[in-house]
Amino acid sequence: FRLGFWTMPGINKKIDLFNPDAILMIRQSISGDEMGTFELTLQDVETKKNVWKSELNVSADAYTSIDNNDVIKKALKTLINKLTADNVI
Repeated sequence: FRLGFWTMPGINKKIDLFNPDAILMIRQSISGDEMGTFELTLQDVETKKNVWKSELNVSADAYTSIDNNDVIKKALKTLINKLTADNVI
């Protein structure tokens, strides 16, 4: 299943109203028990060209769930650090 901003009814109107410079698309490429790998693609809205790509691995240990807030916060922090290191933000 692939869901992109170009396939959702009405989403293009919402994007136009928000007027972003770029859109971060996230696709889960690997999933398993308490883990997942996500492909991240930043796309320029005007040109529709990909301007940045990365992968994010998310996993939980034997005592926590991947839905745990700490696991999610750690994944988001990793993402922000990667965007910062790559001079995207």
